[in-house]
Amino acid sequence: MSDYLDDELDVRTRIRVWRHLSGCKRCQALLESLTRALEQLRSLGDAEQVSPAPATVRAVIERIEREARY
Repeated sequence: MSDYLDDELDVRTRIRVWRHLSGCKRCQALLESLTRALEQLRSLGDAEQVSPAPATVRAVIERIEREARY
């Protein structure tokens, strides 16, 4: 299904999948579900990036430095 959605199938295979999808409610539902999931994942890339609090950054750096000593 992901190859079908990503348009990575050769023409013959794509046609076979399309024909199957036209008559299979179960696979149609799967395709719709995957399509929605991909749209939601893509929308995450549009979200505003949040910077961590300076105290969090310091704590992470300190932990890395402590672990590097051992």
